[in-house]
Amino acid sequence: MTPATTCGTCGVPLPPDAAKRGVLICPKCAAAEEQTTPTATGRLATPPAPPVNDPYQQFTVFDEQTEWIYDSTELTSGTRYQELPVDVNKVAVPRRVIYLQGILLSLVAISCFSLGMLVGQQNATVTNRPAPSQPCLIQGLVSYTSNNGQRMPDDRAVIIAIPEMLKLDEKLNHRDLGITEHPPDTNRHPDLLLLRTSGGNHAWSNTRGEYRLQLAQTGDYFFLILSRHRDRPDNFVHDRKQLAQIGRYFESAIDLLGNKSYHWERVTIKKSRTFDRDFSP
Repeated sequence: MTPATTCGTCGVPLPPDAAKRGVLICPKCAAAEEQTTPTATGRLATPPAPPVNDPYQQFTVFDEQTEWIYDSTELTSGTRYQELPVDVNKVAVPRRVIYLQGILLSLVAISCFSLGMLVGQQNATVTNRPAPSQPCLIQGLVSYTSNNGQRMPDDRAVIIAIPEMLKLDEKLNHRDLGITEHPPDTNRHPDLLLLRTSGGNHAWSNTRGEYRLQLAQTGDYFFLILSRHRDRPDNFVHDRKQLAQIGRYFESAIDLLGNKSYHWERVTIKKSRTFDRDFSP
């Protein structure tokens, strides 16, 4: 007996192994027969729709009965597709990318360091830049303590301010600029005028021991305050460095000082200020 190769109901070709599996009709006809059989309630199912006269029914393909078989031998056994050990928690990058990132980071660090040095130098220059010179007033009180311990105003004491960087072709005469009973005319004396035009000044204290010195500009000065009423002790020893500094500006430092107590100091003047001096034993 020849195995059936077509559906016994509609004539549609059946799969080659249909006869072996005992299939004589196509799935559509089998479903239609199941719907015509009585259900558990005794009623017939909805009758199937009448077959459509389709001339291409013999070419119908039943995908639900088709089994696709793929030969994966090459994919599983070939050395090109063998599974390699991979850590999914890590990212692999070429070595040259790491080197390039290192070079870029180094360039950025060097650039930032250079910029910081440049800005720091500019700030230091601005900070260390000296304030512009301006006229200033120096005033104060000169006093002395008498032998009985009473503090007294040191009237007609000498106060001299000399710019540290002053260079004179001829030194100042000490005779009229030191302690004297008859001070010269401050507006006509040549040494006083020379001292003032050079940036310094000279003054005598009044009867209350007060003085005022007007300086043309701020800067570094040597201040000499020479007492009129207080003598130096007999065992006093001069500071040779101070005598040499005084001698840079006056003809004779010893004659200028005489036997009077004095105070010599280098002072940086940045603005108007008060500078008092008390000569005590």
